[in-house]
This record gives sequence, C-alpha cells and structure tokens, in this order.
Amino acid sequence: MPILWAGKTLGTPLKAKVSGSDLFPNLCDKAAKMGHGVFFLGGREGAARKAASVMRSRYPGLRVVGTYCPPMGFERDASENAKIVRMILNSGADIVFVGLGSPKQEKWIDRFHSQYGASVSIGVGVTFEFVSGMVRRAPLWMQRTGLEWCWRLLMEPGRLWKRYLVDDMAFFWLLLREKMAVRKPS
Repeated sequence: MPILWAGKTLGTPLKAKVSGSDLFPNLCDKAAKMGHGVFFLGGREGAARKAASVMRSRYPGLRVVGTYCPPMGFERDASENAKIVRMILNSGADIVFVGLGSPKQEKWIDRFHSQYGASVSIGVGVTFEFVSGMVRRAPLWMQRTGLEWCWRLLMEPGRLWKRYLVDDMAFFWLLLREKMAVRKPS
C-alpha cells in the first residue's frame, strides 16, 4: 500500500495493490493445472509444510516439490544459503514462493535466483502462516483500505513494531524528499 500511496502522491498512480497473499492461491491453481513444481521457502517452523498440505487439498495435482523453513539469521550464513539453493535446484521447482517478510525476501531472491534456476520467484510474506492457520489475516475492509499493516501490528506488536514504526519511516522520508524535488521548478 505505501507504494500505491507514493505513486498517487508523486502524480504517477498505480492501478491496484496485488499482495503476495492474494496472488499465491491463483499461482498455485495455475501451477496445478500446468504441472509446474512449486517450492515454499520461509515462514515459521512448520508453516510451509502445513501450507503445502492445505494447498494440495485445495488444488489437486499441485506439485509441491519442497518446503523449508530456514533458521533465524540464515541470510548471513553462506553455508545455509548454499544448502537452500541446492535444495531448490535439486527439487526442480518452476516457482519459488519466498515467505521471509519484506524486504528480506526480495533481497534474498535478488541475491540467489540466478543460482537455483526457477522460472519464477515471488515474495509472499506471511502467506504460509495465513494458509496454515497460524496467523489470522486482516478483515477484507482493512486489506482494501491499506490498513492490513495496522492489523498485523496489533496481532504481533512485539515482533513488528520496529519494522512498521521505525524501519518503514525511512520510506516516508524518501517520499517527502522526492515530493519536494518534484515541486521545485527547473
């Protein structure tokens, strides 16, 4: 949602938000119909495995070729990252769903996608926990109005307060700086 708000503020609006959690079931459905293998990376312990079970029952024929929940701090561990890359490569996954939270998942995909060879890699945040029932998703009206972050903060304040209330503020300062630069005449 902040990207939509930024686009509108800067005079370059985007049409809509498509979250990983909304895209995930559609891509799993397509993958099942087309025979593509999918790999679920991330989430809390057991979330990807449970999400795989749920999605297989929803989409008969879905080939979940692997699931893995890496340990905390794995992104700084070269041997752990090499292990994950090998797992994905050996699985033959066509699509890799990465549920590590933003921006960690996007950075991880950018760093390693060329090594594991899947055609598509997409960050899906907390999707595995939503699908597995570990975390309840915000009501639809909150999702549509851009308040899903607020719901998440209320559900997990100890884990998310710094991300949403401190780290994300850098984005708003950059947006303000860009807005001011756009206003200045050449």
